Amino acid sequence: MEKEDRFIFRLRRSKRGVSPVVASALLLMLTVVLAVIIFLWARGWMTEQIQKFGRNIEEVCSEVDFDANLFDSTLEIVNRGNFNINKFEIKYFYSDGSKVESLPISVDKGKAVSRDVYLDTNAEKIQLFPVLLGSWKKDKSNYYTCLEQGKFIK
Repeated sequence: MEKEDRFIFRLRRSKRGVSPVVASALLLMLTVVLAVIIFLWARGWMTEQIQKFGRNIEEVCSEVDFDANLFDSTLEIVNRGNFNINKFEIKYFYSDGSKVESLPISVDKGKAVSRDVYLDTNAEKIQLFPVLLGSWKKDKSNYYTCLEQGKFIK
């Protein structure tokens, strides 16, 4: 019986835990993964909550219809949709990347606007995106860029 007790004692003694360095690294990785998951969930939840006329703003974006033409330095925009476009975002495409700027031109539904604007003509392509103003929560409003509705003007 004495030999058996020594064998059991040796088994118990040989069990080890994870080193503190490995445990810290695992905890850090777990924290980062959880933070990324929460961030992505919250970002998706936030865009789902922006509404216009009681509808999800992404549904409203699919109904936005506009045309844009550039003549020298004059930008002409016609809003054929059923919703006001509050402003635009303009994206310049270069050979080494892209740049986005805000364009504070609003166009009411069924109307046309013509404005003299300074655009970077060095860009290879220029794309215009409509931005709608929607409601978020009760009395708060938020802008939403309709990325699927972009039009190239150059």
